[in-house]
Amino acid sequence: VERADEFKNGVSRVWIMARCGYINTTGNIIVPCIYDAIGEFNFSIDGFPNGITWAKRGGKEGYIDVNGNILIPFKYSYAAPFGPNGIAPVKREGYAGYIDIYGNEIVPFFYSQTNFFYKGFARIKDNNKYGLLNSYMEEVIPCTYDEIGNMKEDLVRAERDGLYGFLNGDGDSVIPFRYENAEDFCEGLAAVRFDTKCGYIDKNGHFIIPNIYDEAHSFNNGKAIVWKDGEGYGVVNSIGYELVPCQYKKVKDFYN
Repeated sequence: VERADEFKNGVSRVWIMARCGYINTTGNIIVPCIYDAIGEFNFSIDGFPNGITWAKRGGKEGYIDVNGNILIPFKYSYAAPFGPNGIAPVKREGYAGYIDIYGNEIVPFFYSQTNFFYKGFARIKDNNKYGLLNSYMEEVIPCTYDEIGNMKEDLVRAERDGLYGFLNGDGDSVIPFRYENAEDFCEGLAAVRFDTKCGYIDKNGHFIIPNIYDEAHSFNNGKAIVWKDGEGYGVVNSIGYELVPCQYKKVKDFYN
């Protein structure tokens, strides 16, 4: 064995002659070392007591169980791990779609990019434009945006024609596309750039903290880092009071 991971769920990924497989706690090989790459096993999906993971061999990717049985054939150029919803983004012949845990293709392969689901939505890409799918595999936000974020606090940040705004889960524009830049909502506020200066808006698009800063970070635990050109970094609270004045070269994020 040239290399071995730590044991997890009673198995360890190992490499022999630059190929990888798995061994159990007694050192027996349970998945032969014939794969170019292999993921970690997911044992949390109902109906799959022997787990499932992606693997790569001969330039193609598919899915196997912990005994080395092929569950989904090796026919994809990219096969991602299955999410908690039992769905995985995959790619084949240059196009991306989604499959379920049994290998059924539940979204047609015509996107250029598909991503993991986050809070019931997944980012998709087609013709260099972005949109969102919901958990029913419906394209609730069509691929017409230059950029789109993840759904955060029931709103998603999007860019169109160089300006940013926010959409809801039905694809409706709830905050107009008027900002030069924007961050995702966090703790009820989103950092935005308007008329070259940064501030914070609420979910109605009202400025709660005026756009007087040259840089504004997302809120974390009721605090956010801001910066004023020529002065320095500081920290504000959710009503805009400067807890730390803008006079420092560096301020660390607040995680606790």
